[in-house]
Amino acid sequence: MLRAEALGIDKVRRVTDIEVEATILGVGGLMESTFEKSLREQWDRSAGFMDKWPADDKADRLTGPGRARGVEDEALSGCRCPLPSPPVAASTDTMSLARAERADLADFLATLTPDQWDAPSLCDGWRVRDVVAHMFSFDELSLGGLVGRFVRGGFVIARVNAVGVAAHTEHSVDELLALVTRCRQPRGLTAGFGGKIALTDATIHHQDIRRPLGLPREIPPDRLRVVLDFARTAPTIGASKRIRGLTLVATDLDWTAGDGPAVEGPAESLLMAIAGRPGIATELNGAGQPTLAERLGK
Repeated sequence: MLRAEALGIDKVRRVTDIEVEATILGVGGLMESTFEKSLREQWDRSAGFMDKWPADDKADRLTGPGRARGVEDEALSGCRCPLPSPPVAASTDTMSLARAERADLADFLATLTPDQWDAPSLCDGWRVRDVVAHMFSFDELSLGGLVGRFVRGGFVIARVNAVGVAAHTEHSVDELLALVTRCRQPRGLTAGFGGKIALTDATIHHQDIRRPLGLPREIPPDRLRVVLDFARTAPTIGASKRIRGLTLVATDLDWTAGDGPAVEGPAESLLMAIAGRPGIATELNGAGQPTLAERLGK
């Protein structure tokens, strides 16, 4: 909650009272980051109003988020997640990569027949339409909607995802395509980590759809390199138990990660193995391949 607090006759400051508790299966930090972004945006939007607060022209005025000239940064009362510093520009514009991946996916989905929309994907129990619903079901959620979804899913990731899919079960192909079009720009949870969540999710699920349909593609190397790095450590992917003690070596991309016996193969195959897709190990080789194959269930 944002509120104004009087500092005297002609001065005010903006204060927030909020407490965050978010430790949901390793995604607590992500939810806190999403909350912080929302809070900062609300804080910024309040600046125009607060700057018009009645005060003497000579008085110090609030001139930006959480700061007044000549006044120390304001403390956040009871907040366990201090507002982050302004982000530093990354060498790779991952948000642009995420938008490009979603645009490619949208173009591809527009070519599918009704039968292909109902075809199975690599995601157990999910048709193509279910994968699409899952991918974009988080974008239009508010912070409260996001928390509510986790609550309805019992804080179990698979159940949380199922809640999102169920919300779009009755949607037609046209409605799903409209959803994809609206969400080419990642928002909310999927915009986390500079768009890496949206980029990684879209890249992997794009392949989950294409592989069973026998419609391969060449993933742009700049996207694939970012996704490989992020997928190795993303909590919800759970890759550590599959790739621990192994060195992953892409044979068609300048990318290597890990320590231990080598697992070599195409970068896309390595990505799908990292994501835990069964049957991928046969596309890989190297001294560490048998270990990875066993972990993936062959």
